[in-house]
Amino acid sequence: MTLSVKDPGGTSITWRFVTGCLIVGVLGVLIQYALIPFYAPPGFGLFANGGDLWVYRLGAEHMLSGHSLYDAPIPHAGWFTYPPFAALMFVPFTWGNPGTVWFLVNVVVLGLTIWRCLRVSGFLAGWHLGLAAFGLTLAAINIEAVRGTLWQGQINLVLMAVIVWDLTRPQGALLRGWSVGLAAGIKLTALLFVPYLLVTRQWRPAAAAVGTAIVTVLIGAVVLPRDTATYWLHAVGDVRRIGDVTHPANQSVNGVIANLLAPGTIAVAVWVVFSALVVGLALWAASRLHRSGEELPAIAIVGLAACAATPLAWSHHWVWFIPVIAYLLYRSVAGRSGLVWRWRLVTVGVVAATSMWLTTWIYVLIKSIGETDAVGYVPAMDAAITHIPTGARLLTCGLPVLLLVALCLGALAITRNSSPTTGIPSGRTEAKNLEKAPGS
Repeated sequence: MTLSVKDPGGTSITWRFVTGCLIVGVLGVLIQYALIPFYAPPGFGLFANGGDLWVYRLGAEHMLSGHSLYDAPIPHAGWFTYPPFAALMFVPFTWGNPGTVWFLVNVVVLGLTIWRCLRVSGFLAGWHLGLAAFGLTLAAINIEAVRGTLWQGQINLVLMAVIVWDLTRPQGALLRGWSVGLAAGIKLTALLFVPYLLVTRQWRPAAAAVGTAIVTVLIGAVVLPRDTATYWLHAVGDVRRIGDVTHPANQSVNGVIANLLAPGTIAVAVWVVFSALVVGLALWAASRLHRSGEELPAIAIVGLAACAATPLAWSHHWVWFIPVIAYLLYRSVAGRSGLVWRWRLVTVGVVAATSMWLTTWIYVLIKSIGETDAVGYVPAMDAAITHIPTGARLLTCGLPVLLLVALCLGALAITRNSSPTTGIPSGRTEAKNLEKAPGS
């Protein structure tokens, strides 16, 4: 049964799809609890951590107290690894106890991002789309990057949501591209969207992105001049402040090579060359998708490439698989009849590859070696990963990069014979509808 809608310019959602999304969502919550209880020790449950949220809070408090952000590790938080502008943005985290509020904000933002992705892919808007997005939001908590972001109290979902909303607006929308500059002021990896905008000849969005990024640097320089100088002249290039590049949860290109060579060290030139190859492939695929009118998967691939190119990308950074999965779901429903099952197989494969099997595996190891009574999740996790064989470590850190390369090659294959379009946001029919709606 197809829901009745008045707007004929898009793909309506069947009751079967909505019901399926809700069932998958409920099963996702139950599976999450069965794999790792919500308050599982030692701080491994979904509601039992929030460590990075405390880094944000303590970093902002440290700054407000007049201390330097980068001269020494912040007590009880470690090194502050974000630009000075980020510390200013984290000031609201110093008010009250933000843990529960921030968790709920992340869940809501995740749901809105999924709704937006389904919408611009081509589904018609309405409460039926909201129900489907709600079910998929619950299910998405089982994706490794989403689970890690919620568990750590990270900011990845919020930054992704802002960029997705902004860059899927119609061409010519006011200040389109500003989100990239703002996100880069908090996490530098967002800067990779600037080359994408340039390669696809989106000049005004590129200018808005660069201009906004410059504004964030200037704000940091005016409010925190000494910290700004220290960060941009010294701290920004010190990867050791972030963590050990040979950690199996470092899923960047650098992490793959570092784990392959461990205990040896990786030459910077090697990392740069291989990262450049992956980024080049991603930009090529993204530009082809853009020219075909498929802006959403293009944006997602660039976001994934930013994770691959950074010196250290923890598993929770890869939230950009969410727009990929949402787009694949749309194609699984609305694709050409002869190709639907191929889209569905690809969707299942991506979901399986990006699910929280790494976190589950580490938790099983923690229990098996008797580390559930450890003083915190970090010592327990460090003890557990010593039991992961070298081959498995390479698979653990390399799977997201391999999946990104596969997605790029797939995108190049399906756009090979596509004729260029106007480059409007993805979902050709739906994008035209969005252009008619200024408030979209």
